[in-house]
Amino acid sequence: MPISNQRNCISWKVGLIEVNRNTMETDFPNVYAIGDITYIPLEMGKPLPKAGVFTHYQAETVAHNIAHKITGKTPDKKFNGDGTMFSLKWETEKQGMLAETFMVLLYLMLK
Repeated sequence: MPISNQRNCISWKVGLIEVNRNTMETDFPNVYAIGDITYIPLEMGKPLPKAGVFTHYQAETVAHNIAHKITGKTPDKKFNGDGTMFSLKWETEKQGMLAETFMVLLYLMLK
């Protein structure tokens, strides 16, 4: 049975897998979880928001540390929760269309 189906093997918090907030390692040595399935408590007591930018940096941390372990080096990279995201709130269809247009333009400018 996959580990993800064995609820009593991994620490779960509201249906999410609890991980070490710095290394993304689960309760099992060398088993990691990243992204939307993780529960990462922040110092303020709330969980880290679910956003791709955080998953990106979590993946970099895990990949770096696994590579270090494979090569016999000490894993030294820590996920620090940095990331930038913004949210657009709209109340009317016109505002929603404007927000979508803004997102497309922003994407094209940063591409």
